[in-house]
Amino acid sequence: MGWFSGKGLGPLVKVDEILENYWVPLIVTQFRGRGYKFQDDNAPVHTANSVKIWMRERNIITSSD
Repeated sequence: MGWFSGKGLGPLVKVDEILENYWVPLIVTQFRGRGYKFQDDNAPVHTANSVKIWMRERNIITSSD
């Protein structure tokens, strides 16, 4: 899976590694933890309690916040 932001393109990586190993460090280094919003398509895998807990534990701002 790949991704993009206003800062440019991200690398192609396996889905289970994207958030923890690439996206979280990106928001820390490029956005200093501010000025971003994680947007998803409300698919069931994005709205599962385990995902909500994971996001909350990492203080990730989402489009539903």
